[in-house]
Amino acid sequence: IQRRGGRFQMVHYALAVDAQLTQLSRDFEAIESLHAPPRVPTLFHYYMVGLAVIYMLMLPLEFLPALGLYTPLPVLCVACFIVASDEVARDMEVSFRGNANGVDL
Repeated sequence: IQRRGGRFQMVHYALAVDAQLTQLSRDFEAIESLHAPPRVPTLFHYYMVGLAVIYMLMLPLEFLPALGLYTPLPVLCVACFIVASDEVARDMEVSFRGNANGVDL
């Protein structure tokens, strides 16, 4: 504490408070980064969905000679797996959102 012109200047305490506020600001930035938008670009996601659709459209052509009329059954199973894994990947990508499926911070 220094006294200068009738006023007390608490230089040491001001520096300590400044350091604490700086650390608090960094902590809040780290927490806010959890609420950031998805890291995967939208066009890349559309590209992957397009590849999955092309794969699902070509899959019956591969199974048709071997399975005949039973072709829709394995194709439906594979399509459900692909769609479900995409939904799980989307939920894992943004897991801290504020809806019923989000994880609380």
